[in-house]
Parts: sequence; C-alpha cells; structure tokens
Amino acid sequence: MTGEEALGFERRELIDSGWSTNFVATKYGEGEMLAAAQCYITLARRQEDGKGEVGHDAPRGWPLHLDWNPSVLPKNNILKAMALLSWEWDRLHATGG
Repeated sequence: MTGEEALGFERRELIDSGWSTNFVATKYGEGEMLAAAQCYITLARRQEDGKGEVGHDAPRGWPLHLDWNPSVLPKNNILKAMALLSWEWDRLHATGG
C-alpha cells in the first residue's frame, strides 16, 4: 500500500467515526491538529532511532481533549500524523486561514 492509499484509508476511518471538514473546523482550534501530528512524528522518529517506547500517557504538547493512541510501528504513527495534517489543511481551507 502506498502512502497516499494509506492516508485515504485513515481519513475514511475518521469520516466513518463522524469527522468532517466542518466538524474539524468548529471543534479544533488553531494549531491543535499540528501539535498532535508533531507528537506522532516525534514518537515515530524516536522509534526509528530505537529510543521511543509507546506509553499510555500522552506526551508533552499533546492537546488533552484528543485521544492519544500511538502504535508500536513508526509507519503507523507517521500515518496518524499525515491524517491529522490533512485535516488541519481542510480546517484552514474552510476557515480561510
């Protein structure tokens, strides 16, 4: 599966659970999706370096009202970050940002 296909699959899962551009634009404020994506990317980088352990506690900088659901696989954490970034793109587009 390519990254593009994986991203489409991840977005469809979120859409099935109720996410939409309007939902994201009204529920999440400026920078929250970016902060969440950064946490997943940081974990994936640390995992690739052999220094990242998946914990149950959300990392520093995590938007507290979002669920922290990391994977033991770096590629899955990168995918989560990509999906969050794509939703942030949609939020900015919808709000004229």
